[in-house]
Amino acid sequence: MWCTVYQLYEDGQRLPPEIAQAHGAYGWLYMYSKVPGTGMPKNKAYLLPEPGAHPGIKDVIEPLSCCNLVAIDKGSMRLNGSRTYTQSFIRQAWICVPGERADAPR
Repeated sequence: MWCTVYQLYEDGQRLPPEIAQAHGAYGWLYMYSKVPGTGMPKNKAYLLPEPGAHPGIKDVIEPLSCCNLVAIDKGSMRLNGSRTYTQSFIRQAWICVPGERADAPR
């Protein structure tokens, strides 16, 4: 679905609301579950490029690993998860506000 995503953490630290709100990223939200050979499924979320984005750019923002989806107020959603670097997990969460952007190409 088309949405604007606001990242709530940077390097594992919670961002002040005014900073998070100022840096929304628009694109196509895609989430899937990968079933490993053993253990629990691993959910991953991506914000893919909007129409007209430069070729070769796969993700608008860094993907969210090991995530779960929680519905919240007024149709927006929160995705909780982490960014993965080597063997470390760095906390990350997204607020996703569905809907097309007014200036999006049609």
